[in-house]
Amino acid sequence: MKRTLLQAGISLILLLLVVLQAGRLARRNHWELDLGGASPATLSPRTIDFLRQLDRKVALTYFATDPGRMPSHLRNLEAEGRQVLEAMQARAYGRLEFRVIDPELSGAPGIAYAAAKKVSPFKVRRVLEDEHQQQEIWSSLVLAPEGAPEILIQGIEQSDLLEELIVAHLQTLTQPLQPTFAVAAPPGTYQLLPRYLSQFGPVVEVDLDHDPTAPIDADVLFWVQP
Repeated sequence: MKRTLLQAGISLILLLLVVLQAGRLARRNHWELDLGGASPATLSPRTIDFLRQLDRKVALTYFATDPGRMPSHLRNLEAEGRQVLEAMQARAYGRLEFRVIDPELSGAPGIAYAAAKKVSPFKVRRVLEDEHQQQEIWSSLVLAPEGAPEILIQGIEQSDLLEELIVAHLQTLTQPLQPTFAVAAPPGTYQLLPRYLSQFGPVVEVDLDHDPTAPIDADVLFWVQP
């Protein structure tokens, strides 16, 4: 009986030690258990599949203001953005890497480097002692795919959109987006315009006199009146 109680006591102590050690590791490595899939680091199945098939190396540079200098409602933006990038890097089998830079920490050289990438700070509103003020922050992402021009995503204010934006821009490397044109012109006139536009994307001819609503999927509307 005493031996059984002793074994149970030792097992309980070992279990507590395991839990404590796991807690220390979780805090040290910023691990989180996301049962509801709401964490920024929880990637969608579509993104995971896309990263698995990524056929080139991609370097990402996230220019972000230090959290300590962010407005209160954006205080977690840099950390959440970093989580998204870490999760995507882990799923890309070595074909995606990232770094996070606060240009202001390096002074003039850091700001000059950001400018060379066409990155600039932008203004956001913040509330200070019941007064609305504007503050300049950095929160932009530069994608550098191997063998392709760099892509700039400027003015990121929501980390939950970051994953979708990155995937959408990288998809255009293999599946270029085509604009859809809407042309409104009197019947029998300006026939060369739709023919010319069709070289660059689908063309939809509309009659705004009978239906003033342009097609919802049109990117550009050409409205010609005699």
